[in-house]
Amino acid sequence: MTEVIFFQVKDTQTKLQAICNLAQSCLENKEPLLILVQDKASLEFINNLLWRYPEESFLPHGLEREGQCIILAEESAAPEMPPVILNLCREARTNLEGIKKIYELEDLTSLEKEEAAKKRYKAYRELALPISYG
Repeated sequence: MTEVIFFQVKDTQTKLQAICNLAQSCLENKEPLLILVQDKASLEFINNLLWRYPEESFLPHGLEREGQCIILAEESAAPEMPPVILNLCREARTNLEGIKKIYELEDLTSLEKEEAAKKRYKAYRELALPISYG
């Protein structure tokens, strides 16, 4: 069964740090991670973020699955889903085949993002998935 883990973020810096920390943890554990984003602008932003983090290095990642532990993709062009996803899209993931974990951000940086997080939480509850907070 797919497990959903929410991370509460109250400001932009905490949000960016949570994304980078999760990517770094998956990389260190050799656990493939798909970071799923809403659109091309978000893809470019996260791509640039991972190239600059940590300050003294970077987090290796790619836009294609071949040989990469961390993969970035737009929701509309997502490759085959690895077992772990960081969902940065507005909607909950409902096609759960092969997915062990979905990481979500309970983003409190704006009312719009907070409402979207509540909708995703509700969608996962309706699917009877175990939900926890990291």
